[in-house]
Amino acid sequence: MVSLAIWLCLGLLAPAAAWAGQPVIDLQQGWRPAEVDLYHHTSEGTNLAPLELALALPDPNRPGHRFLDNLDQRYGFIASPVSAGNPHGLPVGLAVDPRPQRFGDRAYLGLTCAVCHTRELQARPLSWRQGLRPVRMPVHGGPALVNLPAFDSDFYGAFEALPFCAELRRERAASLLGQAGGHLDAVPGLSRAVPVALVQEMFGYDQSDPAEIRAWSFWNQYDAFHNQPFHASSQVDPSPERITAERQAANIRLGAYLSGLLQRRTAQLAAGGPSEGRGDPASRLLRLSQSGAVDFDIQRVARNVGGLLIGTIETTSQAVIHALSFLLADRERRKAAVAAAHQPEGQAIDGHVLEALRFHPPFPYFFRVCEQSTQLGLGMPWEQTIEPGTTVLTLNHAAMFDPTGFVDPDRFDPQRNQSLNFLFGHGHHQCLGRHIGAVIIPEIVRQVLRLPGLEAAGPVDRGGGPFPEHFPLRWTV
Repeated sequence: MVSLAIWLCLGLLAPAAAWAGQPVIDLQQGWRPAEVDLYHHTSEGTNLAPLELALALPDPNRPGHRFLDNLDQRYGFIASPVSAGNPHGLPVGLAVDPRPQRFGDRAYLGLTCAVCHTRELQARPLSWRQGLRPVRMPVHGGPALVNLPAFDSDFYGAFEALPFCAELRRERAASLLGQAGGHLDAVPGLSRAVPVALVQEMFGYDQSDPAEIRAWSFWNQYDAFHNQPFHASSQVDPSPERITAERQAANIRLGAYLSGLLQRRTAQLAAGGPSEGRGDPASRLLRLSQSGAVDFDIQRVARNVGGLLIGTIETTSQAVIHALSFLLADRERRKAAVAAAHQPEGQAIDGHVLEALRFHPPFPYFFRVCEQSTQLGLGMPWEQTIEPGTTVLTLNHAAMFDPTGFVDPDRFDPQRNQSLNFLFGHGHHQCLGRHIGAVIIPEIVRQVLRLPGLEAAGPVDRGGGPFPEHFPLRWTV
């Protein structure tokens, strides 16, 4: 390694190849080029999506670009040249699996072990010669720096027709604001109204009452997240017993509605009627259930369709109001966010909204019940064993200010990498609707910030409960 450093400093070590426009140096690990190609791009059966769909998949955040473009810059993948084993020029760790074609299926795109076990070092040679570019040094078997959770989330999110979702929310939010006449209570008039329309129009909740939809979400969210035993000392009105009773009554009405909805969809599918081509979750899940391909009975269909509703309205409303109130509370934050909202690229506002919600998240903590004896902080001063049955509060608000994950965490930085933002949870219990929420929350905020002379006409009023109930806004007409 000493000799390598000397040669780099002198600028005399010749590159082995040109890889993605930069010289590449072989660290002489004993790997032949064919072996490298085999390791980087041979399928191991972990398939993500049909190849032709993945190659053509548009990036919802960058119109005119493919999702697979520039994965090295966005998620830390290592670029790889076109070769016999990599005809599509995929990054290291992505491979094509042709085997399903033998069974009448298609070729698939998948991951290999190399995605997590290949590292790349970069150095700029010091030399009297000008114009030398940084050299790349692959370390085969080294620990990678790929952000796979973010890639996985964004990759499948791109399949969910999110541009249509954003356009639908943009039109609905702009329409509500245009009819408001220069003043609006943002909670009932916008932050709840828009997700209710989303549930009715995109989730397939036709023939439904908006007030009932709000009640179904409100009482389920209240009872599940704000009516636990550790809330009892602060929960007075409504009482814990009333909250539970309201949730139970709401679920009886929701169950009756879902029964009718699924019966209508089942009949439409059987008759080849309007539901046959529908893309709403109820129709899609019924087709899955009826296919027999997986164990997914009608009860599971109902639970999933109901869960989408319950998790959409109050969470979206809270996030919108928290982001708006935080951005409007500071002159410099407001000025920068307003400028981003007027950019032609709608995603320019995303960083401002996510950073605002890092400072003021709708859920500052999550709680879980431990199922098996678990050690936390192994080898650290705070090492502790959590026994089964223990309720654990995970302080995600505090975690988003941990300097080991967020550089200068107390600074508001819209350009910050938000891959560790816990707004939508993390891991196995990550929010089911995170892909939709990541689009509609910033879009609603963006439409509000585009209003001329916008200001808060009063504070956020929670009405003594956990959810925003009122937030008056005014602007110039």
